[in-house]
Amino acid sequence: MPETNMEHARQLASKLRGWVSADPLLREKNISASFGIACYPLHGSSPQELIQVADASMYLSKHQGGNAVSTADHFDPNEAKKWKRDVLEAYLGVTLKRLFSTGPEAFEEV
Repeated sequence: MPETNMEHARQLASKLRGWVSADPLLREKNISASFGIACYPLHGSSPQELIQVADASMYLSKHQGGNAVSTADHFDPNEAKKWKRDVLEAYLGVTLKRLFSTGPEAFEEV
């Protein structure tokens, strides 16, 4: 059953991502959508655990270029260190990109 819920969540996120990318105004403003998905009990047993996994997956989406849907399906407990390293790299990459961004978008964000 968690696999079915995960597939439904992935399909919904893909539809939402597609709607955002198809909107002419959003596309003109270079706005895209990156999603991270976590499913109970597959990725956690508490709301905090699920949010952490979904948030980490979203950062992986952003780090891989954005406009994507990522899940922790690839997470293998035997490779926990690698997954955590990938997530840390994604957090740092997205944060540094935001920190050193230039142009009108950065000015407005500040």
